[in-house]
Amino acid sequence: MADAGINYLIWRQKWGMTDGSLTPLNPHTALSAGYNLRELPDDESHAPVVNPLDLGDLDDPNDDEARVWLFNYTVDAANGYEVVAVGAYRGYTRMVRAILQGAGNDEGSGEPPPIPPAPPIFDYALFSGSNLTLSGNANVTGSIGTNGNFTGSGNMVITQDVNAAGSVKISGSNVIIGNTIHYGTTFQGKSGYVKTNDGKVYPFPTMDLDGWKAAAQRFGGVHNGNLSISSTTEFDSPIVYVKGDVTFSGQSTILGKVTIIAEGSVHFSGQLESNPAPPSDKSNIVIMAANGVTFSGQTNVNAIVYAHNVNLDSGFLGSGQATVYGAVIADSVSGSGQFTITYRTPDTYTEPPPSDGGEENDSQYEWNVASWEPI
Repeated sequence: MADAGINYLIWRQKWGMTDGSLTPLNPHTALSAGYNLRELPDDESHAPVVNPLDLGDLDDPNDDEARVWLFNYTVDAANGYEVVAVGAYRGYTRMVRAILQGAGNDEGSGEPPPIPPAPPIFDYALFSGSNLTLSGNANVTGSIGTNGNFTGSGNMVITQDVNAAGSVKISGSNVIIGNTIHYGTTFQGKSGYVKTNDGKVYPFPTMDLDGWKAAAQRFGGVHNGNLSISSTTEFDSPIVYVKGDVTFSGQSTILGKVTIIAEGSVHFSGQLESNPAPPSDKSNIVIMAANGVTFSGQTNVNAIVYAHNVNLDSGFLGSGQATVYGAVIADSVSGSGQFTITYRTPDTYTEPPPSDGGEENDSQYEWNVASWEPI
Protein backbone atom coordinates (compact mmCIF):
# COMPACT_ATOMS: atom_id res chain seq x y z
CA MET A 1 0.00 0.00 0.00
CA ALA A 2 2.84 2.37 0.79
CA ASP A 3 4.25 2.04 -2.73
CA ALA A 4 1.00 3.39 -4.18
CA GLY A 5 2.11 6.87 -3.18
CA ILE A 6 -0.02 9.83 -2.31
CA ASN A 7 -3.05 9.57 -4.57
CA TYR A 8 -5.15 11.96 -2.59
CA LEU A 9 -4.36 14.97 -0.56
CA ILE A 10 -6.79 15.69 2.22
CA TRP A 11 -6.90 18.69 4.44
CA ARG A 12 -9.28 19.23 7.30
CA GLN A 13 -9.30 22.83 8.35
CA LYS A 14 -11.46 25.46 9.92
CA TRP A 15 -11.23 27.89 7.02
CA GLY A 16 -11.31 26.12 3.67
CA MET A 17 -12.05 26.55 0.00
CA THR A 18 -15.68 26.61 -1.13
CA ASP A 19 -15.33 26.06 -4.87
CA GLY A 20 -15.59 22.28 -4.83
CA SER A 21 -17.00 20.65 -7.94
CA LEU A 22 -18.16 17.47 -6.21
CA THR A 23 -21.23 16.97 -4.04
CA PRO A 24 -21.29 14.30 -1.32
CA LEU A 25 -24.15 11.82 -1.31
CA ASN A 26 -25.20 13.13 2.08
CA PRO A 27 -23.34 16.12 3.57
CA HIS A 28 -23.72 14.76 7.09
CA THR A 29 -23.12 11.05 6.50
CA ALA A 30 -20.10 9.73 8.38
CA LEU A 31 -17.48 8.18 6.12
CA SER A 32 -16.97 4.52 6.93
CA ALA A 33 -15.57 1.40 5.34
CA GLY A 34 -17.35 0.92 2.04
CA TYR A 35 -18.57 4.49 1.73
CA ASN A 36 -18.98 5.05 -2.00
CA LEU A 37 -18.39 8.47 -3.58
CA ARG A 38 -20.38 7.86 -6.77
CA GLU A 39 -19.78 11.38 -8.04
CA LEU A 40 -16.08 10.64 -8.62
CA PRO A 41 -15.55 10.21 -12.40
CA ASP A 42 -14.25 6.78 -13.37
CA ASP A 43 -11.08 7.64 -15.26
CA GLU A 44 -7.38 7.78 -14.48
CA SER A 45 -6.75 11.22 -13.01
CA HIS A 46 -8.14 14.71 -12.58
CA ALA A 47 -6.96 18.25 -12.05
CA PRO A 48 -7.03 19.48 -8.44
CA VAL A 49 -10.48 20.15 -7.06
CA VAL A 50 -11.76 20.75 -3.54
CA ASN A 51 -14.73 19.05 -1.97
CA PRO A 52 -16.05 19.53 1.58
CA LEU A 53 -17.39 16.41 3.27
CA ASP A 54 -18.83 16.70 6.77
CA LEU A 55 -18.08 13.67 8.90
CA GLY A 56 -21.42 13.94 10.63
CA ASP A 57 -20.23 12.45 13.92
CA LEU A 58 -20.00 15.70 15.87
CA ASP A 59 -22.63 17.31 18.06
CA ASP A 60 -23.07 20.13 15.57
CA PRO A 61 -23.27 18.83 11.97
CA ASN A 62 -22.97 22.39 10.66
CA ASP A 63 -19.61 22.97 12.32
CA ASP A 64 -17.16 23.93 9.57
CA GLU A 65 -14.27 22.71 11.70
CA ALA A 66 -15.37 19.14 10.98
CA ARG A 67 -14.95 19.18 7.21
CA VAL A 68 -12.72 17.13 4.98
CA TRP A 69 -11.18 18.89 1.98
CA LEU A 70 -10.41 16.53 -0.88
CA PHE A 71 -8.24 17.56 -3.80
CA ASN A 72 -5.78 16.27 -6.41
CA TYR A 73 -7.37 12.84 -6.47
CA THR A 74 -7.10 9.79 -8.70
CA VAL A 75 -9.74 7.10 -9.09
CA ASP A 76 -9.46 3.34 -9.06
CA ALA A 77 -13.03 2.05 -9.07
CA ALA A 78 -11.99 -1.58 -8.73
CA ASN A 79 -9.76 -1.22 -5.70
CA GLY A 80 -11.12 1.83 -3.93
CA TYR A 81 -9.35 5.07 -3.18
CA GLU A 82 -6.13 5.19 -1.19
CA VAL A 83 -5.14 8.32 0.69
CA VAL A 84 -1.81 9.20 2.28
CA ALA A 85 -1.89 12.78 3.43
CA VAL A 86 -2.07 15.29 6.23
CA GLY A 87 -5.32 16.33 7.85
CA ALA A 88 -6.36 18.48 10.77
CA TYR A 89 -8.92 18.05 13.50
CA ARG A 90 -10.18 21.23 15.15
CA GLY A 91 -7.04 23.01 14.08
CA TYR A 92 -4.46 20.33 14.90
CA THR A 93 -2.75 18.48 12.07
CA ARG A 94 -2.07 14.79 11.88
CA MET A 95 -0.87 12.36 9.25
CA VAL A 96 -3.36 9.78 8.01
CA ARG A 97 -3.84 7.12 5.43
CA ALA A 98 -7.39 6.62 4.27
CA ILE A 99 -9.05 4.20 1.92
CA LEU A 100 -12.40 5.35 0.58
CA GLN A 101 -13.60 1.97 -0.55
CA GLY A 102 -15.31 1.88 -3.92
CA ALA A 103 -17.65 -0.97 -4.77
CA GLY A 104 -16.23 -1.67 -8.20
CA ASN A 105 -18.87 0.02 -10.35
CA ASP A 106 -20.79 3.25 -10.79
CA GLU A 107 -23.91 1.94 -9.05
CA GLY A 108 -22.15 1.15 -5.80
CA SER A 109 -23.11 -2.55 -5.70
CA GLY A 110 -20.90 -5.33 -4.42
CA GLU A 111 -18.77 -5.68 -1.32
CA PRO A 112 -15.71 -3.47 -0.88
CA PRO A 113 -12.43 -5.20 0.00
CA PRO A 114 -11.28 -5.06 3.62
CA ILE A 115 -9.03 -2.23 4.72
CA PRO A 116 -5.47 -3.50 5.25
CA PRO A 117 -3.65 -2.31 8.35
CA ALA A 118 -1.65 0.88 8.07
CA PRO A 119 2.13 0.76 8.59
CA PRO A 120 2.66 1.25 12.33
CA ILE A 121 5.71 3.47 12.01
CA PHE A 122 3.83 6.54 13.28
CA ASP A 123 2.94 4.70 16.47
CA TYR A 124 6.54 5.21 17.60
CA ALA A 125 8.19 8.22 19.16
CA LEU A 126 11.25 7.38 17.08
CA PHE A 127 11.41 5.06 14.06
CA SER A 128 14.28 4.40 11.66
CA GLY A 129 14.07 2.68 8.29
CA SER A 130 17.60 1.32 8.78
CA ASN A 131 20.06 0.97 11.65
CA LEU A 132 19.34 3.14 14.69
CA THR A 133 22.12 4.33 17.00
CA LEU A 134 21.59 6.33 20.19
CA SER A 135 24.40 7.44 22.48
CA GLY A 136 25.08 10.12 25.05
CA ASN A 137 22.07 11.20 27.10
CA ALA A 138 18.98 9.95 25.26
CA ASN A 139 15.50 10.07 26.76
CA VAL A 140 12.52 8.74 24.80
CA THR A 141 9.04 8.90 26.27
CA GLY A 142 7.35 6.30 24.11
CA SER A 143 8.56 3.39 21.97
CA ILE A 144 11.32 3.22 19.38
CA GLY A 145 11.52 1.00 16.31
CA THR A 146 13.89 0.22 13.47
CA ASN A 147 13.88 -1.81 10.26
CA GLY A 148 17.56 -2.55 10.95
CA ASN A 149 19.77 -2.93 14.01
CA PHE A 150 19.50 -0.98 17.26
CA THR A 151 22.54 0.10 19.26
CA GLY A 152 22.16 1.94 22.54
CA SER A 153 24.84 3.20 24.90
CA GLY A 154 25.55 5.95 27.41
CA ASN A 155 22.81 7.25 29.70
CA MET A 156 19.54 6.26 28.09
CA VAL A 157 15.93 5.93 29.18
CA ILE A 158 13.24 4.50 26.87
CA THR A 159 9.93 4.32 28.69
CA GLN A 160 8.22 1.74 26.48
CA ASP A 161 9.24 -0.88 23.88
CA VAL A 162 12.24 -1.32 21.62
CA ASN A 163 11.37 -3.07 18.35
CA ALA A 164 14.21 -3.97 15.94
CA ALA A 165 13.98 -6.04 12.76
CA GLY A 166 17.68 -6.89 13.16
CA SER A 167 19.95 -7.13 16.16
CA VAL A 168 19.80 -5.29 19.47
CA LYS A 169 23.02 -4.34 21.26
CA ILE A 170 22.87 -2.47 24.54
CA SER A 171 26.10 -1.52 26.30
CA GLY A 172 26.63 0.18 29.62
CA SER A 173 24.75 -0.09 32.90
CA ASN A 174 22.83 3.18 32.53
CA VAL A 175 20.49 2.07 29.73
CA ILE A 176 16.89 1.63 30.92
CA ILE A 177 14.19 0.04 28.74
CA GLY A 178 10.72 0.39 30.26
CA ASN A 179 8.98 -2.51 28.52
CA THR A 180 9.76 -5.34 26.11
CA ILE A 181 12.73 -5.57 23.74
CA HIS A 182 11.72 -7.20 20.44
CA TYR A 183 14.60 -8.34 18.21
CA GLY A 184 14.78 -10.07 14.84
CA THR A 185 18.22 -11.73 14.77
CA THR A 186 20.42 -11.43 17.87
CA PHE A 187 20.30 -9.76 21.25
CA GLN A 188 23.16 -8.58 23.44
CA GLY A 189 22.89 -6.51 26.58
CA LYS A 190 20.62 -6.12 29.55
CA SER A 191 18.34 -8.88 30.76
CA GLY A 192 14.61 -8.39 31.09
CA TYR A 193 11.58 -8.80 28.87
CA VAL A 194 13.10 -9.98 25.58
CA LYS A 195 11.21 -11.52 22.65
CA THR A 196 11.95 -12.36 19.03
CA ASN A 197 9.75 -10.69 16.39
CA ASP A 198 10.59 -12.64 13.20
CA GLY A 199 12.51 -9.68 11.77
CA LYS A 200 9.47 -7.60 10.84
CA VAL A 201 10.18 -4.74 8.41
CA TYR A 202 7.59 -1.98 8.03
CA PRO A 203 7.06 0.05 4.83
CA PHE A 204 7.29 3.82 4.62
CA PRO A 205 4.55 5.81 2.82
CA THR A 206 5.91 7.35 -0.36
CA MET A 207 6.41 11.11 -0.56
CA ASP A 208 4.84 12.21 -3.84
CA LEU A 209 6.56 15.58 -4.22
CA ASP A 210 4.63 16.49 -7.38
CA GLY A 211 1.35 15.88 -5.58
CA TRP A 212 2.35 18.01 -2.61
CA LYS A 213 3.54 20.78 -4.93
CA ALA A 214 0.20 20.82 -6.76
CA ALA A 215 -1.63 20.99 -3.44
CA ALA A 216 0.51 23.88 -2.19
CA GLN A 217 0.09 25.80 -5.46
CA ARG A 218 -3.65 25.91 -4.90
CA PHE A 219 -3.09 27.97 -1.76
CA GLY A 220 -0.10 29.95 -3.04
CA GLY A 221 2.22 27.98 -0.78
CA VAL A 222 5.11 27.14 -3.15
CA HIS A 223 8.47 28.75 -2.29
CA ASN A 224 11.24 28.81 -4.90
CA GLY A 225 14.70 28.30 -3.46
CA ASN A 226 15.49 28.00 0.24
CA LEU A 227 13.31 29.11 3.16
CA SER A 228 14.72 30.51 6.42
CA ILE A 229 12.58 31.09 9.52
CA SER A 230 14.00 32.89 12.55
CA SER A 231 11.02 34.71 14.07
CA THR A 232 7.24 34.42 14.49
CA THR A 233 5.67 33.21 11.23
CA GLU A 234 2.14 32.44 10.14
CA PHE A 235 1.67 30.96 6.68
CA ASP A 236 -1.32 31.81 4.52
CA SER A 237 -1.26 28.31 3.05
CA PRO A 238 -1.91 25.18 5.14
CA ILE A 239 0.63 23.39 2.91
CA VAL A 240 4.05 24.97 2.29
CA TYR A 241 6.19 23.40 -0.44
CA VAL A 242 9.84 24.48 -0.57
CA LYS A 243 11.99 23.86 -3.67
CA GLY A 244 15.13 23.80 -1.59
CA ASP A 245 16.21 23.64 2.04
CA VAL A 246 14.37 24.86 5.15
CA THR A 247 16.27 26.36 8.10
CA PHE A 248 14.83 27.16 11.53
CA SER A 249 17.11 29.31 13.67
CA GLY A 250 16.93 31.70 16.59
CA GLN A 251 13.58 31.99 18.35
CA SER A 252 11.22 30.60 15.68
CA THR A 253 7.49 30.36 16.28
CA ILE A 254 4.97 28.86 13.85
CA LEU A 255 1.41 30.02 14.39
CA GLY A 256 -1.52 27.85 13.42
CA LYS A 257 -1.45 24.50 11.65
CA VAL A 258 0.82 23.83 8.71
CA THR A 259 2.58 21.07 6.81
CA ILE A 260 6.02 21.97 5.44
CA ILE A 261 7.48 19.84 2.64
CA ALA A 262 11.10 20.34 1.54
CA GLU A 263 12.64 19.00 -1.66
CA GLY A 264 15.97 19.42 0.10
CA SER A 265 16.88 19.16 3.76
CA VAL A 266 15.51 20.69 6.97
CA HIS A 267 17.88 22.06 9.61
CA PHE A 268 17.03 23.15 13.16
CA SER A 269 19.51 25.21 15.13
CA GLY A 270 17.38 27.10 17.62
CA GLN A 271 14.04 27.15 19.41
CA LEU A 272 11.06 26.19 17.23
CA GLU A 273 7.76 26.52 19.03
CA SER A 274 4.22 26.20 17.81
CA ASN A 275 0.93 27.58 18.98
CA PRO A 276 0.33 26.20 21.57
CA ALA A 277 3.92 25.79 22.70
CA PRO A 278 5.22 22.46 24.02
CA PRO A 279 4.86 20.53 26.15
CA SER A 280 1.30 19.63 25.24
CA ASP A 281 -0.74 16.81 23.77
CA LYS A 282 -0.91 18.61 20.44
CA SER A 283 1.39 18.25 17.44
CA ASN A 284 0.06 20.78 14.99
CA ILE A 285 3.09 21.01 12.70
CA VAL A 286 4.15 18.30 10.26
CA ILE A 287 7.58 18.61 8.63
CA MET A 288 8.49 16.37 5.68
CA ALA A 289 11.97 16.36 4.13
CA ALA A 290 13.20 14.47 1.07
CA ASN A 291 16.89 14.96 1.86
CA GLY A 292 17.30 14.63 5.59
CA VAL A 293 16.74 16.50 8.86
CA THR A 294 19.45 17.75 11.24
CA PHE A 295 19.22 19.14 14.77
CA SER A 296 22.12 21.03 16.31
CA GLY A 297 22.68 23.32 19.27
CA GLN A 298 19.80 23.81 21.70
CA THR A 299 16.67 22.88 19.78
CA ASN A 300 13.10 22.62 21.02
CA VAL A 301 10.55 21.41 18.45
CA ASN A 302 6.85 20.59 18.67
CA ALA A 303 6.18 18.68 15.45
CA ILE A 304 5.87 15.39 13.62
CA VAL A 305 9.11 15.04 11.60
CA TYR A 306 9.12 12.71 8.57
CA ALA A 307 12.25 12.24 6.44
CA HIS A 308 11.95 9.76 3.59
CA ASN A 309 13.23 9.32 0.06
CA VAL A 310 12.84 6.19 -2.05
CA ASN A 311 16.02 6.96 -4.03
CA LEU A 312 18.45 7.98 -1.27
CA ASP A 313 18.85 7.97 2.49
CA SER A 314 16.83 10.82 4.00
CA GLY A 315 18.23 10.59 7.50
CA PHE A 316 17.76 12.26 10.86
CA LEU A 317 20.81 13.47 12.79
CA GLY A 318 20.37 14.87 16.28
CA SER A 319 23.21 16.41 18.26
CA GLY A 320 23.72 19.00 20.95
CA GLN A 321 20.64 19.48 23.13
CA ALA A 322 17.66 18.47 21.00
CA THR A 323 14.10 18.14 22.34
CA VAL A 324 11.18 16.96 20.21
CA TYR A 325 7.53 16.87 21.26
CA GLY A 326 5.81 14.72 18.65
CA ALA A 327 7.59 11.98 16.69
CA VAL A 328 10.59 11.43 14.42
CA ILE A 329 10.38 8.99 11.50
CA ALA A 330 13.31 8.79 9.07
CA ASP A 331 15.16 6.46 6.71
CA SER A 332 18.06 6.45 9.18
CA VAL A 333 18.48 7.89 12.67
CA SER A 334 21.53 8.85 14.69
CA GLY A 335 21.28 10.74 17.97
CA SER A 336 24.03 11.92 20.30
CA GLY A 337 24.49 14.53 22.99
CA GLN A 338 21.41 15.29 25.07
CA PHE A 339 18.58 13.97 22.95
CA THR A 340 14.95 13.90 24.15
CA ILE A 341 11.78 12.80 22.34
CA THR A 342 8.35 12.87 23.95
CA TYR A 343 5.75 11.11 21.83
CA ARG A 344 2.57 13.09 21.17
CA THR A 345 -0.21 11.59 19.14
CA PRO A 346 -1.16 14.09 16.44
CA ASP A 347 -4.87 13.34 16.61
CA THR A 348 -5.77 13.86 20.29
CA TYR A 349 -5.49 16.59 22.83
CA THR A 350 -6.82 17.44 26.25
CA GLU A 351 -9.01 20.50 26.69
CA PRO A 352 -7.57 23.21 28.97
CA PRO A 353 -9.24 24.07 32.28
CA PRO A 354 -12.29 26.32 31.89
CA SER A 355 -11.76 30.03 32.39
CA ASP A 356 -14.37 30.16 35.16
CA GLY A 357 -12.21 28.04 37.44
CA GLY A 358 -14.35 24.92 37.20
CA GLU A 359 -13.09 21.36 36.98
CA GLU A 360 -10.77 20.48 34.13
CA ASN A 361 -12.36 18.70 31.19
CA ASP A 362 -9.94 16.00 30.14
CA SER A 363 -12.05 14.61 27.29
CA GLN A 364 -10.10 13.90 24.12
CA TYR A 365 -11.02 14.48 20.49
CA GLU A 366 -9.93 11.89 17.97
CA TRP A 367 -10.20 11.50 14.23
CA ASN A 368 -12.01 8.20 14.44
CA VAL A 369 -13.63 7.26 11.14
CA ALA A 370 -13.53 3.64 10.06
CA SER A 371 -12.15 4.25 6.59
CA TRP A 372 -9.47 6.66 7.78
CA GLU A 373 -6.41 5.23 9.47
CA PRO A 374 -3.44 6.97 11.13
CA ILE A 375 0.06 6.33 9.84
